[in-house]
Amino acid sequence: MDSTIYRPLVSVVIPTYNRAHYVTEAIESVLNQTYDRYEIIVVNDGSKDDTEKVLAPYQDRVTVITQQNAGLSAARNAGIDASKGEIIALLDDDYRWLPHKLAVQTPLFADSNVSLVHTGGHFYDESNGWEQNQFRGDIGLHQLLAMKIIFVQTVMVRKSILDAVGPFDVDLPAGEDLDMWLRIATKYTLTALDNCTVDIRCSSTSMQSNFENYFIYLNRVLDRHSHYHGDCADCRASRTESRNFLRTHFYEQCKKQALLAMEEKKYGRAVKCRLKAFRYDPMALLKLPASGFRYLSRKRGR
Repeated sequence: MDSTIYRPLVSVVIPTYNRAHYVTEAIESVLNQTYDRYEIIVVNDGSKDDTEKVLAPYQDRVTVITQQNAGLSAARNAGIDASKGEIIALLDDDYRWLPHKLAVQTPLFADSNVSLVHTGGHFYDESNGWEQNQFRGDIGLHQLLAMKIIFVQTVMVRKSILDAVGPFDVDLPAGEDLDMWLRIATKYTLTALDNCTVDIRCSSTSMQSNFENYFIYLNRVLDRHSHYHGDCADCRASRTESRNFLRTHFYEQCKKQALLAMEEKKYGRAVKCRLKAFRYDPMALLKLPASGFRYLSRKRGR
């Protein structure tokens, strides 16, 4: 099909929960798109703040679905079920698309072999001025199993593909996106576009900050998908790489929290964080004597 005349309806699904101060930014970033064949579906997942009030001015441009709080996966599924478009585009309520996002990704679906398109993202932290562009490159099943993550907010996928693989898993409070991409990657090709299409806000309220949940549920996802592609060597190697990464990453996160607690003279919390760190990576206990010796040596040298 000629991509110059291919203009499918894109259904933009925005789940939201208690983010009245952010969700309008997400909506406005869609309304500012240079590609204009889209519908916006906001799923208010039982918000208790002013979400209903801030959505009211958009009632003629946005379809709002209100439901009792059921979690992110259930909210995404509700939006997808209500969608009319051929292509589903996912956007979280505290992120913003760049104006060219739909225009650069949608034409790729003119190729019937393209199932899912994802891109890089522009990460930023308003509190300290930090920002960085991150790109993903080509990703397949084994790369996903090795924890090469696709940014949810960049994903556009054919609705027929989601119908084929099933909805987001409502029993996964975290890692539900990785679970979905793994299911898709077992049957279809994932297409990467080297372009940043979304502003991704880094904040303490994001789910990524709850690393304990992520550790538990990402490991559960890896367990669930261990049978994909049979039991090939690449799958085993990728899973081992992921488990090692998760242990090391979350050990370091807890260690940082322990050091911060020490600086704040919250010694009880510091001990709890340190013990939690060793729960993630018990082998780190073997390094304690050496690190203690180095610490004492530095103290004596002063």
